[in-house]
Amino acid sequence: MAAVGIVVAQHIQALMVLSDPSYVIRTWHEALFSIATVVVCILFNIFLVRKLPLFQGVILTLHVFGFFAVVVVFWVLGHRSNAKDVFTTFSNNGWGSNGLSCLIGLLSPIATLIGADSSCHLSEEVHNASWVLPRAMVATACANYLAALLMTITFMFFLGDIETALDSPTRVPYVEVLHSVTRSKGATIVLTSLLMILLIACMVNQVTTTSRQLFAFARDRGVPFYRWLSHVRPGWDIPINSLTVTLLVSSLLSLLCIASPIALNIATSLSQTGLLTSYTIAIGCTLAKRLRGEPFPPSQFCLGRNGGLITNVIAMCFLCIANVFIFFPTAPNTTSETMNWSIVIYGSTAIFMLMYYAVRARHVYDGPVTHIIKGE
Repeated sequence: MAAVGIVVAQHIQALMVLSDPSYVIRTWHEALFSIATVVVCILFNIFLVRKLPLFQGVILTLHVFGFFAVVVVFWVLGHRSNAKDVFTTFSNNGWGSNGLSCLIGLLSPIATLIGADSSCHLSEEVHNASWVLPRAMVATACANYLAALLMTITFMFFLGDIETALDSPTRVPYVEVLHSVTRSKGATIVLTSLLMILLIACMVNQVTTTSRQLFAFARDRGVPFYRWLSHVRPGWDIPINSLTVTLLVSSLLSLLCIASPIALNIATSLSQTGLLTSYTIAIGCTLAKRLRGEPFPPSQFCLGRNGGLITNVIAMCFLCIANVFIFFPTAPNTTSETMNWSIVIYGSTAIFMLMYYAVRARHVYDGPVTHIIKGE
């Protein structure tokens, strides 16, 4: 939440720089913009949550038409680079090996792979979820990863000078690329605003899924203060307390960028490392169950006799690599400021949760329902 909020804040400031070059970007402006965006998303989930399906439909339409709008603008107005340079020129960023640099570079694009499980946290609110959710997840992944590949190729063809983009006064490199392609402040503002709206929609979804996940885990007594977190006030039908915690944590993390942007990056990286670990545990247990030949509960979604096993093996191979390189720094010869300290936060959190489990959680935790018997 906080990470996406900061990105939205950076877009707002980039638009302000485009509109008024005399504007000076401040970190405390960034923090306030981020908190304001989080508050808007929280309020949407409180007062307009019943409009979420309509909102999602509008955003889906905007997403599809926005994708084609950006791609068409690039290919019609931009100066295209040579295909050989795009597909055969590599930069290892000082690592000495293109392969190693590629593996370490997983840190950024891996953010697009995590969070696909978000829809699962709404399964209790979805009709016929066992049939709908897996098909929705697969369809979403196929459509968006194909679109992402096309967008990445397009962006690489019209990237232009990398240093110019990185040194942009907007501090958002792709905004500079958009401006160099369109050669129009107005067009750049419109396209950047479009992307910012989609990011805000992403935050709305994040609030929805994280609050439900926290509520469900608290209901199972898996977190501290589970009684308060799992309480749903009569007449509201939404986990207000979980939403409040989401707001507080996101706001506090946003304030970190005032003290130290590095500290913010370290703190927010915990979401990526934590999700990868949860995927590793879940998929690893599923794979072990398959290898032992143990039966699974009846399902309305099946990948065939060996499809599930093959998928689990491929996923585990990728996760084993990702779980190592996600803790690497982005460049060699690091200093205390450029070092990737996320391993410290990850380790501290893991130790705290293990201690909490040993002392308290294992005595009160009541796992989620696995079977539902239909009444007569």
